[in-house]
Amino acid sequence: MPSVSTTTETDTTSPDATREILGLESQCERVVVNDGAGQVVFRRLGSGSPLILLHGGHGSWLHWIRNAKQLAQSHTVWMPDMPGYGESSAVASGELTELVTTLYRCLMRVVGPTGAWALVGFSFGGVVAGCLSTMDEGIGRLALIGPVGHGARRRQLSNPLPWKHLAPEDRSETWQQVMRHNLLAQMLHKRSAVDDLALEVHWRSCLMSRFHSKRYSRSALLRESLKSYKGQALLLWGEDDVTASPEVFDLAAWATAGNCQLVVQPDCGHWAMYEASGEIEAQIHRFFD
Repeated sequence: MPSVSTTTETDTTSPDATREILGLESQCERVVVNDGAGQVVFRRLGSGSPLILLHGGHGSWLHWIRNAKQLAQSHTVWMPDMPGYGESSAVASGELTELVTTLYRCLMRVVGPTGAWALVGFSFGGVVAGCLSTMDEGIGRLALIGPVGHGARRRQLSNPLPWKHLAPEDRSETWQQVMRHNLLAQMLHKRSAVDDLALEVHWRSCLMSRFHSKRYSRSALLRESLKSYKGQALLLWGEDDVTASPEVFDLAAWATAGNCQLVVQPDCGHWAMYEASGEIEAQIHRFFD
């Protein structure tokens, strides 16, 4: 598994970004659950009822770096590296079913019965959350931020640049250009949102991603999952999220059981809880509290 070094001549890593990542890490309890299929690594923060935060594809628990401490003021926040991501074991079969069942078993061990869960999924994590809801009817509330798996048109106009040829320790000007381009192509709307912390989180997460989520993200799997979901769901997109389109923001297309709320956050892209952290945290609090 590749590691991230900060001691190269081309290294221009922001000390503030590194300090913020290490600062949050130091405040979290690192919980490792060994399952028959491997290990899942969680970060735990705060106290109160459990709030589970699932990151997106090419992601890690660090997708929640701007939100964890605020949400932990009223919840015990659980942030896994999902199987195939971050420090967790790879998914041997490469299949979503294995990822979901492994994560479910591990969550049951550390969080307990699903009736107490507040479950939030970002992007591909929304697909995973939807699959979890079909496994256990005790999951009564889902908040899905920028969820994919809707099967509808996307608005992405710029393709991401190749990055796998870059060395893990690289922080050169070329690295900066590639990471900035890719964040604006897929994750963030405003150029001002692409700060040093976003660059560093995105890079570290990409390096540690081994699960191929694209075929599931481009499917209609989430929409199918929610058709049988009996609980309450919050669907939240940034207005400028390139992974969706205006027709996806039509509540009538989702609320088959009258149990969905929809929020569109203005002037915001896909990684909404980073770009509009305060507003998204307020929506999560309103929905779950």
